[in-house]
Amino acid sequence: MSAIAETLKTTQMNNTLLKLLKLAKMDEFLDTQGPFTIFAPNDEAFEELPEDLLNSLLKGENLETVLNYHIVEDERTADDLRNIPSLETLGGEEILIDTLDDTIAVNDAAIIKEDIGYDNGIIQVIDSVLMP
Repeated sequence: MSAIAETLKTTQMNNTLLKLLKLAKMDEFLDTQGPFTIFAPNDEAFEELPEDLLNSLLKGENLETVLNYHIVEDERTADDLRNIPSLETLGGEEILIDTLDDTIAVNDAAIIKEDIGYDNGIIQVIDSVLMP
């Protein structure tokens, strides 16, 4: 296993998230605390955001709040998520978990790559940015 930054690099689809985690200095936190489950929006999800919203995140505005909405304590595999109706994020807000056929949805985001392990948790790659 490896650190969060190394693991996100290997997915080749989470470069924007990695940049934002480093900007917020949360990459070190995710490597030293935990365990966590990170719902990691892919790069296309960030490209779908309105340009002004993405730019404000890249400037660090409201960044920690948005990132915390994508992280929950404890490791939650895809199999675990199929049996959980909701989870509390690090920001203290609830996200809803739903399963339709073989697809697991977090709020309205579908998990597109499941159970990527790293030293302090699990990454679930999603196709949308979750907004608190």
